[in-house]
Amino acid sequence: MRERLVQIAAEGRKFGLWLLLSTQRPTKVHPGILSQCDNLALMKMTSPSDLAELGTYFGYAPTALLERSPWFRQGEALFAGGFVPAPSLLKVRARLTPEGGGDVRVPLR
Repeated sequence: MRERLVQIAAEGRKFGLWLLLSTQRPTKVHPGILSQCDNLALMKMTSPSDLAELGTYFGYAPTALLERSPWFRQGEALFAGGFVPAPSLLKVRARLTPEGGGDVRVPLR
């Protein structure tokens, strides 16, 4: 599975495939996947090793802004990369739609 994700991250764009990666521990993500990421949306992160590694992969995210993330409050994030004109600290507003869904019953095997 990991080999396929590395392949999609490295070659997918030429076939119209894009990979959205969401993780709480970037140091656990394969370097071949993380190095292909062109954008960063960083919420609160307190791990110094994770922040240091993010700084090496996402050089377009200023270190001073990365270092502020341990103090982000709920809804605050750092966006950097091609999807914003400049690295920006943002505040995400409250949801507009009611929360739906629920637990899905999984039959025992």
